[in-house]
Amino acid sequence: MEDSGGKETIGVDEARTRMGTDVTVLDIRSDEEWQTVGNIPGAVSVAGEEPTEAVKRIDEESTVVVVCEDGDRSAEVAGQLRDAGRDAVSLEGGMEAWADNDMPMQPTEDPALASDPGSVEDEAAPGG
Repeated sequence: MEDSGGKETIGVDEARTRMGTDVTVLDIRSDEEWQTVGNIPGAVSVAGEEPTEAVKRIDEESTVVVVCEDGDRSAEVAGQLRDAGRDAVSLEGGMEAWADNDMPMQPTEDPALASDPGSVEDEAAPGG
């Protein structure tokens, strides 16, 4: 397992590379943000839960990548998780950076928003 090496943040490229291996994404945004903006495939939504309690459902060997909209709230929560003994980092720039870098996202549930060209459905589509 590769840990965060004492880092407090992780960039979107590194997070994407490590997804499915040794990281778990903990999304602390509200249910409304989760549903209207979209979310990172495989992320665990903990809207309304205390993150230090919710993280107990995540494998202790996994690096926890905490994400919010812009990275501010996630930096604070990642610090709390590190203080509690977990390997945790904040996603630099949050979901804004993830989306700006055309990283894969689960589709939004808001039909008023355009489909995300980097969605997981596009990756799974034949020839996509």
